[in-house]
This record gives sequence, structure tokens and C-alpha cells, in this order.
Amino acid sequence: MKVLFAAFSPTESNPSSPSADFISTAQSLSSDELVVSSVELPYEWDNAYPALERVLQQSWDAIVIVGMRKDIDSLAIERIALNERSGSVKDAHGRRPLNKDIVENGDPGYWTGLPFRSLAGEIGKAGVPCFASHASGGGIGNLVFYRLMKWIADSKSTMVGGLLQVPETVDSPVVSRESSRKVLSILLDNLVKISTLGDPDRLAFDVEKVKLFKESPTQ
Repeated sequence: MKVLFAAFSPTESNPSSPSADFISTAQSLSSDELVVSSVELPYEWDNAYPALERVLQQSWDAIVIVGMRKDIDSLAIERIALNERSGSVKDAHGRRPLNKDIVENGDPGYWTGLPFRSLAGEIGKAGVPCFASHASGGGIGNLVFYRLMKWIADSKSTMVGGLLQVPETVDSPVVSRESSRKVLSILLDNLVKISTLGDPDRLAFDVEKVKLFKESPTQ
């Protein structure tokens, strides 16, 4: 099974990136059955998703984006990717689009592939403040999340995609090495549970069975 974590690189104005710090131990969680990789994306409206798109074809079973939000002080498991660009902060080039579609005439949103509600509860019980979020905002993390989920839908891929968001505060206990390792371990355990419902010889996700892990959009 192959899992990729994608976070955002530091910028000149923000030399420390909480999302990049959060995934710094991800690769150390690999095992004989689980290959865990990570990639840093530029914190730029125009270039963040293209950097991820270049590695989409590498047979990932799951890709989880780790974004950043100013308005939270705990970890957020995002429920939906929104077709909206409306940044509260400027990117590395000083750009901040307001109330624009990511894809003109595209679907309003896509549901996460992660069991967001149960995952938030499990992480919280492990001692890391966490909540299931119903509004991922319009920032760069949401943009990459939306484009990823659109790619999965359009290509009919069995890949699971999702977005976690951490506080932008660099010294938040949520992004400490101890907390991030707990969260990543719990997340990987859940992804392994999902994958074992499919064909074990194929090491891919059975879409119909993955639906069992998704909360209904009406709940």
C-alpha cells in the first residue's frame, strides 16, 4: 500500500511551515506492507496543484493533503472540498484571490474519502485536539484538495483523497513531533483498514466498500 502526504513549503515571509513540520516524520512510519512518502508543494495559488499533479500517476492508494488555517487552534479533518478560491492570507507571490471559482462551472464540491467524523473522534481520544470540519475555507489547501478530488472523480480512480488542516501558529502543540506522529499513525491505521476491504492482491481500494466508511452527506 502506498500513501502520500502533501504539505506546503515555507516561504520568504513565513520561513517555518506548520504543515511541512507536521509531515516531517511521515516516511519513518513505512513498513514492509506500507510505503509512506511525502512531498512539499509551493505555497502559491498557480503552482501548488501542478506540483502535486506531476506525481498523481505513481499508483498511490491514498493522498492526504496537510493544509493550514488561521482560524483554528486544533487539527481539522475537512469534510468537503469547495469550488472556491478566497484566501485570507497572501501566497508566496503576494496574491490573494477573493470569491473566485477554482474550476469555472465545476461541481460545487467533492466529499472527502476519509472517515472524517470517526477519525476526528479517534484522534481526540489520543490526546490531540481535533474536530470534523464542514467548511474547509477557500485557501490554497482547499484548492489543492478540490483539484485532487476532481481528478479522482474524473479519472474514476480508486485512490482515497483527503485534507487535514493544522493551525498556522508554528508553536502550536498540535504540530509537535509527538502529536503529529500520533495523528499520522492513526490516519495510516484507518487507511489500512479501508484497503483491506478490497482485493488484497491488488492493494487498491474497492470504491463500493470505501463508501461504508463515508458518512452520508445528509448527516
